[in-house]
Amino acid sequence: MRAFRDSVKRQLPRLVFLFCLSQPILDVLGYWQQYFALSNVLTLALRMLLLGGSVGLGFLLSERKRFYFLTFGVLGLFTALHALACLLEPGGYEAPVKDLVNLVRIYFLPLTFLCFATFLRQNDKVYDAMKKGLLADLILIAAVQLISALTGTDPHTYHHDQIGILGWFLWTNSQSAILSMLMPIAICWALRRWEDKALPVGIIALASGLPLYLLAPRLAYACLLACCFGLGLWTLFGARKRWKQALAILVAACIFVTAYPLSSTKARRAVVYTETENHQKWVEGKQITELKRPQKNQPLTDEEAAAYEPIYHSLSTVYSVVERFGLRRTLEAYDYTLDASVLGDARLRKRTYCNLLMEDSGPMTRVFGLNLSRMFQFIPQGFYNEKTQRWEDGYESLDVENDFSGIYFLTGWAGLALMLAFLLWFGLRALRSLKGLWGTVQFLELGAFCAAYCCAILHGYFTASVLRRNNASVYMALILAGIWYLTQRDQRALSSENTTKRA
Repeated sequence: MRAFRDSVKRQLPRLVFLFCLSQPILDVLGYWQQYFALSNVLTLALRMLLLGGSVGLGFLLSERKRFYFLTFGVLGLFTALHALACLLEPGGYEAPVKDLVNLVRIYFLPLTFLCFATFLRQNDKVYDAMKKGLLADLILIAAVQLISALTGTDPHTYHHDQIGILGWFLWTNSQSAILSMLMPIAICWALRRWEDKALPVGIIALASGLPLYLLAPRLAYACLLACCFGLGLWTLFGARKRWKQALAILVAACIFVTAYPLSSTKARRAVVYTETENHQKWVEGKQITELKRPQKNQPLTDEEAAAYEPIYHSLSTVYSVVERFGLRRTLEAYDYTLDASVLGDARLRKRTYCNLLMEDSGPMTRVFGLNLSRMFQFIPQGFYNEKTQRWEDGYESLDVENDFSGIYFLTGWAGLALMLAFLLWFGLRALRSLKGLWGTVQFLELGAFCAAYCCAILHGYFTASVLRRNNASVYMALILAGIWYLTQRDQRALSSENTTKRA
């Protein structure tokens, strides 16, 4: 057994690199599965196999198995209490497998971090292999975007408007989060590869930011600028001998700012503005904008409710809430608004729906979360599916999958507290270590990983994809593992060069 463990330890860098490389390949495979209307069982099984194999290997190699037992104990206890909360709800625990699989996807983040922390502890070369794997992922994703655009097979980030280059990937928010985390790692690699040259660093900054620039979401463009300006200033003040490289990164940021009028983000914002304006004109055409909101604690009269009904029953973005909770309760939840930007907000509809579900639930559900199946509402006349971007019959998903509040709805206050504690711990570790690493090569690398961490946190808050979709949470786990490795108090030197050489 000892010989086997020693052999595996030597192979860890190669295994970690292959693990990283497999992630975009699985994403592309998942896209073509959906394109040809095939089941996603294959990719889901492969991801579960990778997770199970990584955790099992980490457990086998770990010299501190108590951390694994503690993690399994906490997640197991939480799962049992969540299942009990679902059983106590009216109708019992419907579709338990679907609900539990969704929980496991959330568990991907802490479990993947745990095993990669073990790999980094067992072999220092894993750190470099991990960075190279993340860089290879960025190159592969950019290549897929390019090939799909050249061959005319790109589905576009916003398919209906033909805006943005997405590539053969399924989830816009996930791709935005992934590319935002990979960009600073690529710049970090360039800083290490060319320690005294500015031009290659500037080119890498531009090349690594281009996939985000072409993607189109506002958050992607914001993270693009944040990474460039943030890392440029970080390098300028933390490694003054590299001021030329810092300026090269800042110049790249200025180029992206200047190019904003030509960006897909700008084009998308123009479309959204036009749609909102047309929507508002439709609402005003109903000639009920003169209605006044009822006084606080004053019941709505039948005449007043009837006046609001043409709006709230006609809008597909509100109808599902009305169908489930009734017109009067929906009006109260929306504060009797007639603002088209509010009524047309799909995210607000889902939050409102789940908030009302929570109000109707018992204390156990509020603490440990809702059953995922309760977030599906049957719509008799059909609904507009945002994922497929077409009208469909059947059950509409009201799962708050694109907001951080979705963690609360799925896992309750207990799950939300655990997630926040887990994520904030890494930020505090990084802040605590800045003084000790100031001016070293590790300081530059920690800056890159912190930039990736901040982008992941932003995506977790605004889209939650990096927390709930395992194709993105894997990358976040790798980033967290890198921060953990760089901020260990008893960290062994990355190399003899790093212990003596100043940045």
